[in-house]
Amino acid sequence: MSLLRCLLILSGAWLCGVSFADIRIEDRSGQNEAPYEIDGAMTVDTSQAIDLLNEGAVLIDVRMLSDWNSGRIKGAIHLDFREDFFVLYVSDKLDHNAPIIFYCNSPLSYRSAMASFFAVQWGYTNVHYLRDGYYRWLAEDRPVEFDLALNNH
Repeated sequence: MSLLRCLLILSGAWLCGVSFADIRIEDRSGQNEAPYEIDGAMTVDTSQAIDLLNEGAVLIDVRMLSDWNSGRIKGAIHLDFREDFFVLYVSDKLDHNAPIIFYCNSPLSYRSAMASFFAVQWGYTNVHYLRDGYYRWLAEDRPVEFDLALNNH
């Protein structure tokens, strides 16, 4: 859990009034992977995520901008967890009941787990956690978008 604590500190969780005692995350994976489940969120696989997208869910990529620019799940929006994610907290215009799906690169990254945790803490009621992330999505040949603009000077 020490990596999780470091990420909470780095993400500024203390600004949101969240104490480490408030975090209930089931970690069956070992110390180097993101947890399997987030209390209050539903862990989904790629097939379930596609079903949710077909029903109107919003897919949120919480990876770094450089990862986003290299490729992303088709139709996703970008909210870098360390840069832009707080907009979900400060905006009073967002529907807290709308289905949302968070993803990052893989289970080796905590970003989507932390995004799911905070969204639940901030009152979002229909949170989904795509733990396997972008690399699994790619491996299963699911729809993606790439920015392939090359600068040929």
